[in-house]
Amino acid sequence: MSSLVPSSERLNRILALWNDLRAGMEIPLRSTFSPLDVPPKDLPHLILLDVFNAGADFRYRLVGTGVVSFVGHEFTGLSISKYQDMHEEPEMIDQYVVSARDRRPTLYSGSLKRFDKEHVLYERLALPLLGEGDAPEVTQILAAFEFRYASREFDGDRSTAVSDAR
Repeated sequence: MSSLVPSSERLNRILALWNDLRAGMEIPLRSTFSPLDVPPKDLPHLILLDVFNAGADFRYRLVGTGVVSFVGHEFTGLSISKYQDMHEEPEMIDQYVVSARDRRPTLYSGSLKRFDKEHVLYERLALPLLGEGDAPEVTQILAAFEFRYASREFDGDRSTAVSDAR
């Protein structure tokens, strides 16, 4: 099995929290996640996405102020399908789909070049959360971001999907 190894301390803290919430399950229930469990310094760097039709579309339920600050505008409440052309790299969206469909975390690295900010690099960890019910589906994705300027570069563009986040 592959392991997920984010390069940033922030993403490793969020991954450790997600693993704790699993409590022996494949992935944690959404009801076990509370923003109060997230260290306050990490909250501004989180996004919570609603998943529609098994990952056919997503809506930004919550976008942290740190993400908004780096990107340059607010997009809470918007769907990816309507916002995609001016926003996310297609490969990044593909990784949200993988997280929802395959019920596993993904790690993606890129830049904000679509916002004319090639000098801003990021690493994004996407963590699926299950809804309630007899046959729970992934209903939300918790995404955590680490932004860096190019002078403090990490591995560049890459994406990783894993089957075991431990």
